[in-house]
Amino acid sequence: MVLLLLLGSCSKDNDPIPTPNDLIVGTWMVSTINATITVGAQSYVEYLKAQGLSDAEAQTLANELTDFFEDGASTVLDIKKGGMYSSTDAQGVIDTGTWELTADGNALTLDKGTSDETVFTVTTLSSANMNLMGDISNSSGGLTVKIRLEISLTK
Repeated sequence: MVLLLLLGSCSKDNDPIPTPNDLIVGTWMVSTINATITVGAQSYVEYLKAQGLSDAEAQTLANELTDFFEDGASTVLDIKKGGMYSSTDAQGVIDTGTWELTADGNALTLDKGTSDETVFTVTTLSSANMNLMGDISNSSGGLTVKIRLEISLTK
């Protein structure tokens, strides 16, 4: 009877709840990337049409650029304990850098303090799924080009 009481009192309630840092460490496969490109207040297609391209030409160029980003959907991202990461794209090109996650798990910064610094909002983080959203911006000649990336990853 005592043995049954002891076994019955053992539960998983004593298992530690994983922190966001625990959840993010591991090997992630990028499953989808959606890219939305704007130039100033215009969509990329609107901007290209304002530059004199036809609807079809503008859409073709915009599709080529978004396809470039979306081709990264086969990238493998290895997030390691201690703040280092590596990524390998479909062509086998390896990139390395640093990562930092806020304590609440809501923001992931890659390559902080460098010219490649990118901050992503973490919209989903579990032991098997992560969704990120972030912007890459570049200003030149009075124009600002912004690329919004929405990335879904799985372990």
